[in-house]
Amino acid sequence: MTKGIKSQFCECDNKRSFAIEEFVTKIEKLIYGGYGLGRVFDKAILVPKVIPEETVRVKVIQEKSGYYIGEAVEIIKPSKDRITPRCPYFYNCGGCDYQHIRYQAQLGFKEHILNETLKRVGGFKEFSVYPIIPSPEPFFYRLNAQLKISKTKEGIELGFFKKDSHKFIHINECIICRQEINGLINVFSQIDKDNLLNNLNYIEIIISNSTKKILLASSLNKINKSHMERLYSHIKEQEKNIDGFVINLKRKKVFSGKPYLFEEIEDTKYRVSSDSFFQVNYSLHDTLIKEIIKFVNPKKKDNIFDIYCGVGTFTIPISRKADSVFGIEESPSSINDAIFNKKSNKIKNCYFYNEKAEDGLLILENEGISCHTALINPPRAGCSEKMKKTLSSANPQKIIYLSCNPSTLARDISFFSKRGYKLSSVQPFDMFPQTYHIESLVKLEKNPL
Repeated sequence: MTKGIKSQFCECDNKRSFAIEEFVTKIEKLIYGGYGLGRVFDKAILVPKVIPEETVRVKVIQEKSGYYIGEAVEIIKPSKDRITPRCPYFYNCGGCDYQHIRYQAQLGFKEHILNETLKRVGGFKEFSVYPIIPSPEPFFYRLNAQLKISKTKEGIELGFFKKDSHKFIHINECIICRQEINGLINVFSQIDKDNLLNNLNYIEIIISNSTKKILLASSLNKINKSHMERLYSHIKEQEKNIDGFVINLKRKKVFSGKPYLFEEIEDTKYRVSSDSFFQVNYSLHDTLIKEIIKFVNPKKKDNIFDIYCGVGTFTIPISRKADSVFGIEESPSSINDAIFNKKSNKIKNCYFYNEKAEDGLLILENEGISCHTALINPPRAGCSEKMKKTLSSANPQKIIYLSCNPSTLARDISFFSKRGYKLSSVQPFDMFPQTYHIESLVKLEKNPL
């Protein structure tokens, strides 16, 4: 029973009255986060797995300050864009949000959500969003997955959590992950007969698209070296492409095989360690790099700052066209990979700093290094206030912002727009088909005096 609304009633569709715990509403739109928006009295209700223009019977499952969370009990009037999900776990697993929507319609909804978020959160009025670049592979595209481990009386099960919860959902296959990952789920279930997975907290599987090699990672509180080596040997017997197994053990790592993989995109080869970030959708790697270079438009006289540079995914290709590129990255694992990648690709004009974004910018300022263009690719939470203020002080002519979160993107570029930057280009990518996530690339240019 939902607190505070037990005795209230809702008139919906002018047909019937329902207790508010279960009522009929029309879905107005999709919002970022994968929810459909309906209304009851003066409150919004957010409902997953529904589509705009649908009429649905909804059960209220949670009351928040100012809105409700609901679940669809019945689709009374389905959308023309509704399809049957391919995945049997879709309505329980929290990994996907849009499998019930035609792929072309998913793309349209994501364009609209990005556009609306830039207007509502960012306050932008005049701008255009280029058509979203679709994923060539809407399924089986993910190069990595972290599988949760559930210990039961019957043994070990692998799976994911239900959306917005820690309720474990056992799976045998994930259809947005590469088939190699699904093959390993079967391998793990076989080797579990020896209870070799008992002490692990999770299993992360990372695949190189170019070499097909596989890296495994996990964590535990204490380790028996011979136990780990036996587990690694068992896995290698079943899957020859396993190249390494990394265990995070408190503040140190131990591993069998190699703690990294190699990935190759066009003429650039990258080393990527288990703790380093790399884009998960292999089918858009090349497209994303080309679009970023087009937005940055580096010239031989330009100094480029690549902030949150990771393993140098964009730094190295840009450096071939710019004067100098300065990469800033807080993750020690990523910056070590970036330095290795610079050397292995014989790049001379890249300089990497293992610092927080704002601290790295201050170091460059103190060294008297000017910035023509800043490329920023922050985590989902976006940029800190200090970082934005420090970057504004560096006064680059252009800011190119790559984001996986439209809300924090809109917030951050609104900050820059109030300091003389104009939003000139917006290019979304569908890096995460079947989910609500939206990758966006925007260009901000300094207004002329």
